[in-house]
Amino acid sequence: MIKKFLTLILCSLLTLTPVDAVVIAFNPFQGENVPGVDISLHVTTDTPTNNVVLTINNNSTVQAVVTRIAIHDISSLLSQPSPIPTWDINNNLNIPGTAAIDFEIDYGFIVNPPPVKNGINSGESLDIIFADINESIQDIIYAFDDGQIRIAMHVQSIGSDEISAAYINDIYIAPESSTAVLCVLGTGFIMFRRSR
Repeated sequence: MIKKFLTLILCSLLTLTPVDAVVIAFNPFQGENVPGVDISLHVTTDTPTNNVVLTINNNSTVQAVVTRIAIHDISSLLSQPSPIPTWDINNNLNIPGTAAIDFEIDYGFIVNPPPVKNGINSGESLDIIFADINESIQDIIYAFDDGQIRIAMHVQSIGSDEISAAYINDIYIAPESSTAVLCVLGTGFIMFRRSR
């Protein structure tokens, strides 16, 4: 009993400590949920330059291409994004279904044609860089966690039927694996101490 209690305390303390990177999953909010579509967001910071890097990873095991990306920055924490090769910044783009979820587009990115070729295909990733951010990385991560920053995207050519769907990031975010590893190590240490 004591071992479990101490483990919970240790893991809680570890998860409350500041983190400098998180991985955020995406789920469909418009269109069919096709098995095998796996898109995630990796949020990191470059401390010397105060840049926040949003890396969109397409780890899908089926065909799926991200062709439009939109960011709703409710608290205006981000800055104007850096240019992205083969992508245009277009804050007036349309992603199906966003009106129904009260999603306003503050920053929009649309791939140059042909979209299915130039978008984020399965096995590819894309970095969106926001330079000279005045907020800390923890503030940015917390903003994702409480829904102050949301990302929606249009995914095309999904699966063998080549359907389209719109995805949005989860509100709950998970710290990188280092925190989980520390929890495991802490559990092992407590068990070791108990057995002595």
